[in-house]
Amino acid sequence: MAYYMRAFCTSSKVPSLNEVFGWSADRKKFKSEGIEFALDPIVEVEPTSSEWNQAALRVMLQGESVLDDSLLVDVDRDDGNPTCLFHEEVEEFIEMTESDFINNPDATQQHKEAGKRIIDHLKQSKYVVSCQIPSSELDDEGHYEWYSPALSFLRCFVQYCGGIVQTDDGEWFFPEDFQEPL
Repeated sequence: MAYYMRAFCTSSKVPSLNEVFGWSADRKKFKSEGIEFALDPIVEVEPTSSEWNQAALRVMLQGESVLDDSLLVDVDRDDGNPTCLFHEEVEEFIEMTESDFINNPDATQQHKEAGKRIIDHLKQSKYVVSCQIPSSELDDEGHYEWYSPALSFLRCFVQYCGGIVQTDDGEWFFPEDFQEPL
């Protein structure tokens, strides 16, 4: 079973993969550690186009692939059809947020306010970028080795595309939640 991380974005334009790679390469941590993303040819994609729907990424360290499997990335856009996958996903997360944050009798006022903020953001989103982390990347301690690189990839969408990040374990990340500079 795979683990998913998603960025719900409010910008109207999906960036090209080359733009995202450029943003990630500019991050201090990536530069200092010599880390970069590269496309895996198992999925054909034009890296200069903003019309991409799926890609497979590799994490490279000084030109060598670091992890065994690729990170699969999908973009689901609001195509205007209320039954498209994007709308289904947004509605699912609105319902989940209402249940976990707004209507939960144990939720604090702070959680309820966060839930309202999440729902407002979801309703304004234009597309969602999903990263599928392969279960084969689960290490001996039960951590996903792809978690940090996937979160770094999605942080680009937070900084440049009005995104917030959601993880399969129910965490939401807003721009201010990232401690180090984007």
